[in-house]
Amino acid sequence: GLSISSGAVLDLNGQTIGSTNAEALTINGTGISSGGAIINSGSSASYAGAITLGSDAKVTANNQITLSGTISPSTYSLTTAGSNSVVFTSNTVSVKDLAISAGTLAGGTSTVNIYGNFTNSGTFTCNTNTVRMVGSSSQAIPAVTFNNLYISNSAGATLSGNISVGGSLTMNSGILTTGSYYADLGTTGSIVEATPNVTAPTSYVTGTVKATRTLAQNVNNTFGGIGVEINEANVNNNSTVVTRVTGTGCTGHFNTTTGILRYFTIVPTTDANLNGTMVFHYFDNEITGHTEANIKVFKSTDGRHHWTMQNSSIDVTNNKTTQTGITSFSDWTASDATSQSLPIELTDFTAMPKGDKVVINWTTASEINNDYFTLEQSTDGEQWNIVYTCQGAGTSTNQHCYSYTDHNPSNGINYYRLKQTDKDGQSTYSSIESVRISSDSISLVIFPIPAPADDIHLLFSSMKASTA
Repeated sequence: GLSISSGAVLDLNGQTIGSTNAEALTINGTGISSGGAIINSGSSASYAGAITLGSDAKVTANNQITLSGTISPSTYSLTTAGSNSVVFTSNTVSVKDLAISAGTLAGGTSTVNIYGNFTNSGTFTCNTNTVRMVGSSSQAIPAVTFNNLYISNSAGATLSGNISVGGSLTMNSGILTTGSYYADLGTTGSIVEATPNVTAPTSYVTGTVKATRTLAQNVNNTFGGIGVEINEANVNNNSTVVTRVTGTGCTGHFNTTTGILRYFTIVPTTDANLNGTMVFHYFDNEITGHTEANIKVFKSTDGRHHWTMQNSSIDVTNNKTTQTGITSFSDWTASDATSQSLPIELTDFTAMPKGDKVVINWTTASEINNDYFTLEQSTDGEQWNIVYTCQGAGTSTNQHCYSYTDHNPSNGINYYRLKQTDKDGQSTYSSIESVRISSDSISLVIFPIPAPADDIHLLFSSMKASTA
């Protein structure tokens, strides 16, 4: 065998050293002036023998270097550098830290076991390889594109940038935390969170996972196992992006607490006149504080500020709830429909012109602990004035209709919003409706009649309302 001492360098010089004539190679250090323990000053070179790391080491490829032998052990780190590519083939690589400081690292069909951190300041080309994060302390994962990413670390891993997975993101042990970043499964990737089972896994992703799929008509799509299923009956080949966020409950408009620790944002290219069925999956750890048998799906159409309870069905054995007859998609979460339901289910809120007045109507399908409504008006959308207050229905499952006429709207745009206040003092706001009062209709009064020729008075007045 051959050993490269710390401070020394092996120049492959464009040679192809195959498996029949490659000695076992031990490399130490970063070479001369940190230029690499292995370099290549010739054309493309390859070394097929097994490589043992005798210390943390560096390989620099200003011309391509292909390494097809086993690289180990996992107690030392490997850094790749240079302006060209270090290429793995079908070999197994086991290192502590893997750092791409410059140039390109191509994965080939290799399996790369990382026991420390993975950092990238160059380019990682995954090809069809598998990267396995298998450390015993928390590991960092950079913003790269993976083919297969395998997490088996009870201490967990965190993202230091957005990642893409075109093959499989497999959670075997520990939790992958995305933080402010996300894992994107794209159009082909999938996620596996099933250890020990799909309803109560001990290894999963907490944070944001995305997937994009084209929905064929009347075909069930699981979005790569992201946790939602959609079957669309009306529109064919409807490209749809689903973003799943876990570990965060939607807040602000549930009666006593948040929604479960999961929500989906669903954005189809065509989002009208749909007839969709959605199956919403969840994990046991996400429903703490909720009565599972009472869970219902809730929908928001204004960026998760207001929620409307849906008439979904629950399957507590398989941790899923199903909603049918969906005509459009947006944000979806789930909550205990008995103790965590919305204070009101507002089905309609409108402001319409009527001559020089504005008529505001709203309807509730149900109310829980509702004390009163406050109608507010604004001319700039920032400063609001109370124009009307009325009592709510308390707790009721019947439909209630409310109305108010604003006899003194301002000329120009008038904004209206509805504030609902619970008996415990908590309040929520509706969406904002606007009406424009304009001077498009003119009346003319001439007086006095008869009048001297030099003393005629003309009075112009105008008030016409139109929707803004």
